[in-house]
Formats: sequence, C-alpha cells, structure tokens
Amino acid sequence: MLRKVFGFTIAAVLCTAPQFAGSQRSQPDLPENELADLNAMPPDANAIDDSDDPIQPLDNTAAADVEDDVSAAANEAMAAAEAAAAAFRFYRTSVAGTGSGTRVIYVDAYSIRDLGGFRRGWETAYLAQPAAGWPTGAHHVVSLIEADCAQERTRTITVAIYSRGGAALQTAQPPFPQWVYVIPDTVGWQTMRFICGTVPRSQFVGVQSPEADARLLLPRPQPSITVPRNLRPRRN
Repeated sequence: MLRKVFGFTIAAVLCTAPQFAGSQRSQPDLPENELADLNAMPPDANAIDDSDDPIQPLDNTAAADVEDDVSAAANEAMAAAEAAAAAFRFYRTSVAGTGSGTRVIYVDAYSIRDLGGFRRGWETAYLAQPAAGWPTGAHHVVSLIEADCAQERTRTITVAIYSRGGAALQTAQPPFPQWVYVIPDTVGWQTMRFICGTVPRSQFVGVQSPEADARLLLPRPQPSITVPRNLRPRRN
C-alpha cells in the first residue's frame, strides 16, 4: 500500500534518513589507539569557554553623567539669562500695529507690586502718531495696569498722555475700572504675563532707555515736500 501511495518503499526512506538527521548518527568505529589519541587532543585555542563567566550588567553610569552634565549646563544657561535680564528696569513686551499706527509697549519692572491676589505695574506705550481724538502732540501713554493673574484679566487704574518733551497733555482715572478678560497673543496679554511673572523676563527684551529703543522701531514721519510754484504743472 505504501509503495502504491507514495511511490517509494520504506527501505528507501530509511536509507536517506541519516542525511536529514545527521546529529543523531553514531560516530564511525575507530581503533582504540586512534580513539585514545583523539580524546587526548588539546582543545581549540580559538574556542572561548564563557560558560562560567557571569553576565555583566549594563553600565548606565556614563549615560547618566552625560545627562547630568547637559541638565547642569541648561540650568546654568537659564540662570545666566535670568541674571542678565534682572539687570534691566524696562522691558519691551510687544510691538503692535503698522505704519502710523505702530506702537511699542514697555513695562517698568521696578514698579510691579504684589497686592495679594492682584499685581500692579506701569506700562508705557510709545506712538508713531497719536490716534484720532487724542491731544495734538501726543507722544507716549503711561498706564497703571492691575492684573488678576488667576483669572487672566486686567483693568486700567489710571492713564496719562505725554508730549515728546514730557508735558502731561491729558490724564484720566475712571472711578470704577472694569475688568477685561485678556485675549491671548495681544498687547494686553504680553503685559499681563510680564506683570504676573507667568514667563521668565529673559523672554522679553530688556532696554536701558525705552524712548531711545522705540525711536529705532517706530517708522519715521515722512517730511512734507513743497513743490515750487514755477515747477508745478500748468492747468489748461
């Protein structure tokens, strides 16, 4: 039956079996003197017997030292940046608007006071040109800002508008200042974050003179040019 089904005999399978099970084949019979010589041969010099060597644990000390060094360097750099930032009194917190509507805002770090739940600080905005309805010659505006840091809202306690020479042109102090929730990524948002200390001062620009710094950033007014009468085009 097996011959008819598989096409070969059991004897053929048995003859070929050692080729597939070589590990189970018995060693050929050797004379006793040759077998003794074989057993007396020294082990292979290239073979390494590590069966008795203990498993060495991975050494993470070097990696940990590098990580500590990087962390220490980062902390030192941050501390240096904070120390450099602490050397300034005024900080530029934002630049807003374009053209004649450009204004540059600064906060006086020395003016910030903690009122127990609220914080106050003076903000100064330098203007490229006064807005409509403002006094003629308005150059910068100084405002006392109170911040509710937990609720992320602010209110203006008092406002004063000054000329380039420092003369007070107009002041206003509302009797009941209203709280305004600050919109993120706005001028008020940056001022609130500085007053509240939400972010390090090193993220802002410290300046020695706000007026001198603003002069570099504000667009210069274009001088008016008067065309002589004799050069004006004639009307037909």
